[in-house]
Amino acid sequence: MTPRAVGRPRWPRSTRIGLAIASDALRMMETRDGRVMWAVEEERAADASLAEEIARLLARAPIPRWPGARVIAAVGPSLAQAKRVAGLPPLDDVQAVAQILQEGASRFFLRNGSSVVVARPRLVAPGIAWTAAIEQPSVDAIIQGCRLGGVRLEAIVPTVGLLGRILLSANVLWQDGDVLAELGYGEDAAASQARRIPIALRSRRLADNGSLRQAMNEPPESIPQLQQLGAHGWRYADAYGAATCDSRDEPAILARSGSGSAAPVPRWRARVAIGAVVAAMVAALIAPGIRARMAARTANDALQALAAPSRAAARDQRELARITAALDEVSAFEQQRRSHLELLDHINRALPSGSALLALRVDSASGSVVVLGPRAADVLRAFEHVPDIATPEIVGPVTREMASGRQLDRVALQFHMVRAARNAERHENAGATR
Repeated sequence: MTPRAVGRPRWPRSTRIGLAIASDALRMMETRDGRVMWAVEEERAADASLAEEIARLLARAPIPRWPGARVIAAVGPSLAQAKRVAGLPPLDDVQAVAQILQEGASRFFLRNGSSVVVARPRLVAPGIAWTAAIEQPSVDAIIQGCRLGGVRLEAIVPTVGLLGRILLSANVLWQDGDVLAELGYGEDAAASQARRIPIALRSRRLADNGSLRQAMNEPPESIPQLQQLGAHGWRYADAYGAATCDSRDEPAILARSGSGSAAPVPRWRARVAIGAVVAAMVAALIAPGIRARMAARTANDALQALAAPSRAAARDQRELARITAALDEVSAFEQQRRSHLELLDHINRALPSGSALLALRVDSASGSVVVLGPRAADVLRAFEHVPDIATPEIVGPVTREMASGRQLDRVALQFHMVRAARNAERHENAGATR
Protein backbone atom coordinates (compact mmCIF):
# COMPACT_ATOMS: atom_id res chain seq x y z
CA MET A 1 0.00 0.00 0.00
CA THR A 2 1.16 3.52 -0.71
CA PRO A 3 1.89 5.56 2.45
CA ARG A 4 0.04 8.81 2.96
CA ALA A 5 2.48 11.71 3.42
CA VAL A 6 1.73 15.07 5.03
CA GLY A 7 4.05 18.07 5.07
CA ARG A 8 7.42 18.75 3.47
CA PRO A 9 10.58 17.13 4.84
CA ARG A 10 13.26 19.35 6.34
CA TRP A 11 16.27 17.66 7.80
CA PRO A 12 17.83 18.71 11.11
CA ARG A 13 21.33 17.70 12.09
CA SER A 14 20.00 14.63 13.94
CA THR A 15 16.69 13.24 12.76
CA ARG A 16 14.21 12.02 15.40
CA ILE A 17 11.49 9.71 14.11
CA GLY A 18 8.41 8.50 15.97
CA LEU A 19 7.16 5.05 14.89
CA ALA A 20 3.72 4.00 16.13
CA ILE A 21 2.82 0.31 15.93
CA ALA A 22 -0.82 -0.71 16.13
CA SER A 23 -2.51 -3.97 15.27
CA ASP A 24 -4.04 -2.55 12.06
CA ALA A 25 -1.64 0.20 10.96
CA LEU A 26 1.86 1.65 11.18
CA ARG A 27 2.33 5.42 11.53
CA MET A 28 5.56 7.37 11.29
CA MET A 29 6.35 11.04 11.88
CA GLU A 30 9.25 13.41 12.24
CA THR A 31 9.07 16.53 14.39
CA ARG A 32 11.42 19.45 14.68
CA ASP A 33 11.06 21.94 17.54
CA GLY A 34 7.55 20.56 18.04
CA ARG A 35 6.56 21.10 14.40
CA VAL A 36 5.50 18.24 12.17
CA MET A 37 7.91 17.83 9.25
CA TRP A 38 6.14 14.88 7.63
CA ALA A 39 3.84 12.03 8.55
CA VAL A 40 3.06 8.72 6.84
CA GLU A 41 0.61 5.93 7.59
CA GLU A 42 0.22 2.46 6.13
CA GLU A 43 -2.26 -0.29 6.88
CA ARG A 44 -0.89 -3.63 8.03
CA ALA A 45 -1.51 -6.85 6.15
CA ALA A 46 -2.82 -9.84 8.04
CA ASP A 47 -0.18 -12.26 6.76
CA ALA A 48 2.90 -10.00 6.71
CA SER A 49 5.58 -10.04 9.38
CA LEU A 50 5.99 -6.97 11.56
CA ALA A 51 9.72 -6.67 10.76
CA GLU A 52 9.11 -6.63 7.00
CA GLU A 53 6.30 -4.07 7.31
CA ILE A 54 8.48 -1.75 9.40
CA ALA A 55 11.39 -2.08 6.97
CA ARG A 56 9.10 -1.41 4.00
CA LEU A 57 7.59 1.71 5.60
CA LEU A 58 11.05 3.01 6.52
CA ALA A 59 12.16 2.52 2.91
CA ARG A 60 9.19 4.49 1.58
CA ALA A 61 9.29 7.30 4.15
CA PRO A 62 11.37 10.43 3.31
CA ILE A 63 14.10 9.65 5.84
CA PRO A 64 17.63 10.87 5.04
CA ARG A 65 20.41 8.30 5.09
CA TRP A 66 22.82 10.86 6.53
CA PRO A 67 22.93 11.84 9.27
CA GLY A 68 21.49 8.61 10.63
CA ALA A 69 17.97 8.80 12.00
CA ARG A 70 17.07 7.78 15.56
CA VAL A 71 13.75 6.05 16.05
CA ILE A 72 11.54 5.65 19.13
CA ALA A 73 8.82 3.05 18.66
CA ALA A 74 5.48 3.38 20.46
CA VAL A 75 3.59 0.08 20.83
CA GLY A 76 -0.20 0.16 21.09
CA PRO A 77 -2.41 -1.61 23.69
CA SER A 78 -2.91 -4.63 21.41
CA LEU A 79 0.77 -5.55 21.81
CA ALA A 80 1.78 -3.84 25.06
CA GLN A 81 0.39 -4.34 28.57
CA ALA A 82 0.81 -1.15 30.63
CA LYS A 83 -0.20 -1.04 34.26
CA ARG A 84 0.43 0.45 37.66
CA VAL A 85 2.20 -2.16 39.81
CA ALA A 86 1.96 -1.91 43.59
CA GLY A 87 3.39 -4.03 46.38
CA LEU A 88 6.99 -3.68 45.29
CA PRO A 89 9.88 -3.20 47.71
CA PRO A 90 10.28 0.52 48.56
CA LEU A 91 13.45 0.98 46.53
CA ASP A 92 14.78 4.08 44.78
CA ASP A 93 17.03 2.10 42.44
CA VAL A 94 15.28 1.86 39.04
CA GLN A 95 17.54 -0.96 37.94
CA ALA A 96 16.75 -3.05 40.99
CA VAL A 97 13.00 -2.52 40.55
CA ALA A 98 13.28 -3.38 36.84
CA GLN A 99 15.05 -6.63 37.67
CA ILE A 100 12.36 -7.55 40.20
CA LEU A 101 9.62 -6.88 37.62
CA GLN A 102 11.40 -8.88 34.93
CA GLU A 103 11.97 -11.90 37.17
CA GLY A 104 8.36 -11.83 38.37
CA ALA A 105 6.83 -10.96 34.97
CA SER A 106 4.44 -13.93 35.14
CA ARG A 107 2.95 -12.56 38.39
CA PHE A 108 2.32 -9.04 37.08
CA PHE A 109 1.48 -9.58 33.38
CA LEU A 110 -0.44 -12.01 31.21
CA ARG A 111 1.59 -14.35 29.03
CA ASN A 112 0.31 -15.74 25.73
CA GLY A 113 2.64 -18.69 25.35
CA SER A 114 5.84 -16.61 24.98
CA SER A 115 8.10 -14.68 27.31
CA VAL A 116 7.58 -10.96 27.85
CA VAL A 117 10.06 -8.13 28.17
CA VAL A 118 9.32 -5.70 30.99
CA ALA A 119 10.07 -2.04 30.33
CA ARG A 120 12.26 0.03 32.62
CA PRO A 121 9.73 1.34 35.15
CA ARG A 122 8.85 4.87 36.19
CA LEU A 123 8.72 5.05 39.98
CA VAL A 124 5.50 6.72 41.14
CA ALA A 125 5.86 6.26 44.91
CA PRO A 126 7.76 3.93 47.26
CA GLY A 127 6.67 0.43 46.31
CA ILE A 128 4.61 1.64 43.30
CA ALA A 129 5.82 1.76 39.69
CA TRP A 130 4.31 2.41 36.27
CA THR A 131 5.63 -0.01 33.69
CA ALA A 132 4.69 -2.09 30.64
CA ALA A 133 5.41 -5.49 29.14
CA ILE A 134 5.73 -6.52 25.49
CA GLU A 135 6.05 -10.04 24.14
CA GLN A 136 9.61 -10.96 23.20
CA PRO A 137 8.79 -11.82 19.52
CA SER A 138 7.30 -8.34 19.02
CA VAL A 139 10.37 -6.68 20.53
CA ASP A 140 12.67 -8.74 18.29
CA ALA A 141 10.57 -7.91 15.20
CA ILE A 142 10.73 -4.16 15.92
CA ILE A 143 14.50 -4.26 16.39
CA GLN A 144 14.97 -6.34 13.23
CA GLY A 145 12.67 -4.09 11.16
CA CYS A 146 14.60 -0.95 12.13
CA ARG A 147 17.87 -2.69 11.38
CA LEU A 148 16.62 -3.72 7.93
CA GLY A 149 15.37 -0.17 7.36
CA GLY A 150 18.81 1.28 8.07
CA VAL A 151 17.87 3.35 11.15
CA ARG A 152 18.94 3.23 14.79
CA LEU A 153 16.26 2.19 17.23
CA GLU A 154 16.66 4.12 20.48
CA ALA A 155 13.87 2.66 22.61
CA ILE A 156 10.46 0.99 22.61
CA VAL A 157 7.79 2.65 24.76
CA PRO A 158 4.08 1.91 25.40
CA THR A 159 1.66 4.20 23.58
CA VAL A 160 -0.59 4.63 26.63
CA GLY A 161 2.11 6.54 28.46
CA LEU A 162 2.44 9.15 25.69
CA LEU A 163 -1.13 10.17 24.89
CA GLY A 164 -1.61 12.38 27.96
CA ARG A 165 0.67 15.04 26.48
CA ILE A 166 -0.98 14.93 23.05
CA LEU A 167 -4.73 14.43 23.59
CA LEU A 168 -6.19 17.23 25.71
CA SER A 169 -8.31 15.17 28.08
CA ALA A 170 -7.82 13.54 31.45
CA ASN A 171 -9.67 10.43 30.26
CA VAL A 172 -8.91 9.03 26.82
CA LEU A 173 -10.35 6.16 24.82
CA TRP A 174 -7.81 4.69 22.42
CA GLN A 175 -8.76 1.89 20.07
CA ASP A 176 -6.10 -0.45 18.73
CA GLY A 177 -7.70 -3.06 16.50
CA ASP A 178 -9.83 -5.32 18.68
CA VAL A 179 -8.63 -3.70 21.91
CA LEU A 180 -10.18 -0.57 23.41
CA ALA A 181 -8.12 1.07 26.15
CA GLU A 182 -9.54 3.38 28.84
CA LEU A 183 -6.70 5.66 29.91
CA GLY A 184 -6.47 8.15 32.73
CA TYR A 185 -3.86 10.88 33.15
CA GLY A 186 -2.89 13.10 36.05
CA GLU A 187 -2.15 16.81 36.10
CA ASP A 188 1.43 16.18 34.91
CA ALA A 189 0.04 14.27 31.86
CA ALA A 190 1.56 11.08 33.26
CA ALA A 191 -0.51 7.91 32.91
CA SER A 192 -2.24 6.94 36.15
CA GLN A 193 -4.49 4.13 34.96
CA ALA A 194 -4.94 1.92 31.90
CA ARG A 195 -7.75 -0.57 31.40
CA ARG A 196 -8.02 -2.77 28.32
CA ILE A 197 -11.52 -3.73 27.18
CA PRO A 198 -11.52 -6.85 24.97
CA ILE A 199 -13.83 -7.05 21.97
CA ALA A 200 -16.09 -9.54 23.75
CA LEU A 201 -16.93 -7.03 26.49
CA ARG A 202 -16.93 -3.86 24.41
CA SER A 203 -20.55 -4.02 23.23
CA ARG A 204 -21.81 -4.61 26.81
CA ARG A 205 -19.75 -1.75 28.22
CA LEU A 206 -20.91 0.61 25.48
CA ALA A 207 -24.55 -0.34 26.09
CA ASP A 208 -24.24 0.22 29.86
CA ASN A 209 -22.15 3.41 29.74
CA GLY A 210 -23.63 6.25 27.68
CA SER A 211 -20.68 8.60 28.23
CA LEU A 212 -18.34 5.91 27.00
CA ARG A 213 -20.49 5.42 23.90
CA GLN A 214 -20.49 9.18 23.24
CA ALA A 215 -16.72 9.36 23.65
CA MET A 216 -16.31 6.58 21.12
CA ASN A 217 -18.31 8.53 18.53
CA GLU A 218 -16.52 11.86 19.07
CA PRO A 219 -12.87 12.30 18.02
CA PRO A 220 -10.61 13.39 20.89
CA GLU A 221 -9.25 16.91 21.03
CA SER A 222 -5.54 17.07 20.24
CA ILE A 223 -2.75 19.63 20.32
CA PRO A 224 -2.65 22.26 17.51
CA GLN A 225 0.28 20.55 15.75
CA LEU A 226 -1.90 17.52 14.99
CA GLN A 227 -4.97 19.60 14.15
CA GLN A 228 -2.99 21.02 11.23
CA LEU A 229 -2.94 17.53 9.70
CA GLY A 230 -6.72 17.55 9.23
CA ALA A 231 -9.76 15.99 10.84
CA HIS A 232 -7.96 12.69 11.44
CA GLY A 233 -4.74 14.26 12.71
CA TRP A 234 -5.44 12.92 16.21
CA ARG A 235 -4.66 9.42 14.88
CA TYR A 236 -0.97 10.44 14.77
CA ALA A 237 -0.94 11.17 18.52
CA ASP A 238 1.05 7.98 19.18
CA ALA A 239 3.66 8.76 16.49
CA TYR A 240 3.92 12.40 17.61
CA GLY A 241 4.34 11.35 21.22
CA ALA A 242 7.09 8.89 20.28
CA ALA A 243 8.94 11.52 18.21
CA THR A 244 8.88 14.12 21.00
CA CYS A 245 9.22 11.99 24.13
CA ASP A 246 12.29 11.52 26.27
CA SER A 247 12.79 7.80 26.68
CA ARG A 248 14.50 8.43 30.03
CA ASP A 249 11.24 9.71 31.50
CA GLU A 250 9.01 6.92 30.15
CA PRO A 251 8.82 3.18 30.76
CA ALA A 252 11.09 2.04 27.96
CA ILE A 253 12.74 -1.03 26.52
CA LEU A 254 16.19 -0.04 25.37
CA ALA A 255 16.85 -1.41 21.88
CA ARG A 256 20.54 -2.11 22.42
CA SER A 257 19.75 -4.83 24.96
CA GLY A 258 16.17 -5.80 24.15
CA SER A 259 15.42 -5.63 27.85
CA GLY A 260 14.00 -3.04 30.19
CA SER A 261 16.55 -3.84 32.88
CA ALA A 262 19.42 -2.16 31.05
CA ALA A 263 20.32 1.31 32.24
CA PRO A 264 21.40 4.22 30.04
CA VAL A 265 25.10 4.52 29.44
CA PRO A 266 26.63 7.06 31.85
CA ARG A 267 27.72 10.29 30.25
CA TRP A 268 31.32 9.94 31.42
CA ARG A 269 31.55 6.61 29.59
CA ALA A 270 30.17 8.22 26.46
CA ARG A 271 32.73 11.02 26.74
CA VAL A 272 35.54 8.51 27.23
CA ALA A 273 34.36 6.54 24.21
CA ILE A 274 34.13 9.70 22.09
CA GLY A 275 37.62 10.72 23.22
CA ALA A 276 38.98 7.30 22.31
CA VAL A 277 37.37 7.48 18.89
CA VAL A 278 38.80 10.96 18.28
CA ALA A 279 42.26 9.83 19.38
CA ALA A 280 42.04 6.80 17.12
CA MET A 281 40.99 8.98 14.19
CA VAL A 282 43.89 11.41 14.81
CA ALA A 283 46.31 8.49 15.06
CA ALA A 284 44.89 7.01 11.87
CA LEU A 285 45.41 10.34 10.08
CA ILE A 286 48.95 10.89 11.39
CA ALA A 287 50.27 7.32 11.23
CA PRO A 288 50.38 7.07 7.40
CA GLY A 289 52.47 10.24 7.18
CA ILE A 290 54.94 9.00 9.79
CA ARG A 291 55.20 5.62 8.10
CA ALA A 292 55.69 7.32 4.72
CA ARG A 293 58.53 9.50 6.06
CA MET A 294 60.25 6.49 7.64
CA ALA A 295 59.88 4.49 4.43
CA ALA A 296 61.25 7.42 2.38
CA ARG A 297 64.29 7.71 4.66
CA THR A 298 64.97 3.95 4.44
CA ALA A 299 64.59 4.00 0.65
CA ASN A 300 66.95 7.00 0.34
CA ASP A 301 69.64 5.19 2.38
CA ALA A 302 69.25 2.12 0.19
CA LEU A 303 69.58 4.22 -2.97
CA GLN A 304 72.74 5.85 -1.65
CA ALA A 305 74.23 2.42 -0.96
CA LEU A 306 73.34 1.25 -4.47
CA ALA A 307 74.58 4.36 -6.27
CA ALA A 308 78.21 3.16 -6.88
CA PRO A 309 77.26 -0.38 -8.00
CA SER A 310 74.59 1.11 -10.24
CA ARG A 311 77.10 3.38 -12.00
CA ALA A 312 79.50 0.44 -12.50
CA ALA A 313 76.67 -1.71 -13.88
CA ALA A 314 75.67 1.07 -16.31
CA ARG A 315 79.27 1.36 -17.52
CA ASP A 316 79.53 -2.41 -18.03
CA GLN A 317 76.20 -2.39 -19.87
CA ARG A 318 77.40 0.27 -22.31
CA GLU A 319 80.62 -1.70 -22.98
CA LEU A 320 78.61 -4.89 -23.46
CA ALA A 321 76.31 -3.13 -25.95
CA ARG A 322 79.35 -1.89 -27.94
CA ILE A 323 80.90 -5.40 -28.10
CA THR A 324 77.54 -6.92 -29.07
CA ALA A 325 77.17 -4.46 -31.96
CA ALA A 326 80.66 -5.31 -33.22
CA LEU A 327 79.93 -9.02 -33.06
CA ASP A 328 76.66 -8.49 -34.95
CA GLU A 329 78.58 -6.74 -37.74
CA VAL A 330 81.07 -9.62 -37.95
CA SER A 331 78.23 -12.14 -38.04
CA ALA A 332 76.39 -10.23 -40.75
CA PHE A 333 79.56 -10.04 -42.84
CA GLU A 334 80.17 -13.74 -42.37
CA GLN A 335 76.62 -14.56 -43.50
CA GLN A 336 77.00 -12.43 -46.64
CA ARG A 337 80.23 -14.11 -47.76
CA ARG A 338 79.98 -16.81 -50.41
CA SER A 339 82.40 -19.44 -51.54
CA HIS A 340 83.16 -18.86 -55.26
CA LEU A 341 84.60 -22.33 -55.52
CA GLU A 342 81.32 -23.80 -54.20
CA LEU A 343 79.35 -21.69 -56.71
CA LEU A 344 81.67 -22.82 -59.52
CA ASP A 345 81.17 -26.46 -58.50
CA HIS A 346 77.37 -26.04 -58.58
CA ILE A 347 77.54 -24.49 -62.06
CA ASN A 348 79.82 -27.25 -63.35
CA ARG A 349 77.48 -29.94 -62.07
CA ALA A 350 74.42 -28.22 -63.61
CA LEU A 351 75.82 -27.63 -67.11
CA PRO A 352 74.71 -30.06 -69.83
CA SER A 353 77.15 -32.64 -71.08
CA GLY A 354 79.53 -31.27 -73.68
CA SER A 355 79.36 -27.71 -72.35
CA ALA A 356 82.33 -25.49 -71.50
CA LEU A 357 82.49 -22.51 -69.15
CA LEU A 358 84.41 -19.68 -70.84
CA ALA A 359 84.01 -16.78 -68.43
CA LEU A 360 82.46 -16.11 -64.93
CA ARG A 361 82.08 -12.83 -63.08
CA VAL A 362 80.36 -12.65 -59.66
CA ASP A 363 79.89 -9.90 -57.08
CA SER A 364 77.70 -9.62 -53.96
CA ALA A 365 74.48 -8.89 -55.88
CA SER A 366 74.71 -10.38 -59.37
CA GLY A 367 76.94 -12.11 -61.89
CA SER A 368 77.44 -13.05 -65.55
CA VAL A 369 78.75 -16.07 -67.37
CA VAL A 370 79.72 -17.12 -70.94
CA VAL A 371 79.14 -20.75 -71.84
CA LEU A 372 79.59 -22.98 -74.91
CA GLY A 373 76.91 -25.59 -75.06
CA PRO A 374 74.95 -27.81 -77.37
CA ARG A 375 71.86 -25.63 -77.11
CA ALA A 376 71.37 -22.22 -75.50
CA ALA A 377 67.96 -23.24 -74.04
CA ASP A 378 69.50 -26.21 -72.20
CA VAL A 379 72.17 -23.98 -70.72
CA LEU A 380 69.51 -21.50 -69.48
CA ARG A 381 67.45 -24.28 -67.88
CA ALA A 382 70.58 -25.61 -66.20
CA PHE A 383 71.33 -22.26 -64.57
CA GLU A 384 67.76 -22.08 -63.21
CA HIS A 385 68.58 -25.06 -60.98
CA VAL A 386 71.90 -23.74 -59.63
CA PRO A 387 71.69 -22.88 -55.90
CA ASP A 388 72.22 -19.22 -54.92
CA ILE A 389 71.34 -18.07 -58.47
CA ALA A 390 68.04 -16.38 -59.31
CA THR A 391 66.42 -15.04 -62.49
CA PRO A 392 69.04 -16.12 -65.07
CA GLU A 393 68.48 -14.60 -68.51
CA ILE A 394 70.26 -14.54 -71.87
CA VAL A 395 71.90 -11.27 -72.78
CA GLY A 396 73.27 -10.47 -76.22
CA PRO A 397 73.12 -12.63 -79.34
CA VAL A 398 73.57 -16.38 -79.39
CA THR A 399 76.26 -17.41 -81.95
CA ARG A 400 77.30 -20.76 -83.35
CA GLU A 401 80.95 -21.84 -83.11
CA MET A 402 82.98 -24.92 -84.03
CA ALA A 403 84.73 -26.65 -81.15
CA SER A 404 86.29 -30.13 -81.29
CA GLY A 405 84.60 -30.77 -84.58
CA ARG A 406 81.12 -29.91 -83.23
CA GLN A 407 78.91 -26.86 -83.58
CA LEU A 408 78.07 -25.31 -80.20
CA ASP A 409 76.05 -22.28 -79.10
CA ARG A 410 77.95 -19.44 -77.50
CA VAL A 411 75.58 -17.88 -74.98
CA ALA A 412 76.08 -15.08 -72.42
CA LEU A 413 73.89 -15.20 -69.25
CA GLN A 414 73.27 -12.65 -66.54
CA PHE A 415 71.80 -13.57 -63.10
CA HIS A 416 71.23 -12.31 -59.55
CA MET A 417 72.38 -13.86 -56.34
CA VAL A 418 69.58 -15.40 -54.25
CA ARG A 419 70.05 -13.24 -51.07
CA ALA A 420 70.24 -10.03 -53.07
CA ALA A 421 67.12 -11.02 -55.03
CA ARG A 422 65.21 -11.71 -51.83
CA ASN A 423 66.21 -8.37 -50.37
CA ALA A 424 65.09 -6.57 -53.52
CA GLU A 425 61.75 -8.41 -53.47
CA ARG A 426 61.28 -7.49 -49.81
CA HIS A 427 61.88 -3.79 -50.56
CA GLU A 428 59.42 -3.90 -53.44
CA ASN A 429 56.71 -5.44 -51.23
CA ALA A 430 57.31 -2.84 -48.55
CA GLY A 431 56.97 -0.05 -51.10
CA ALA A 432 53.71 -1.52 -52.44
CA THR A 433 52.31 -1.72 -48.89
CA ARG A 434 53.10 1.93 -48.25
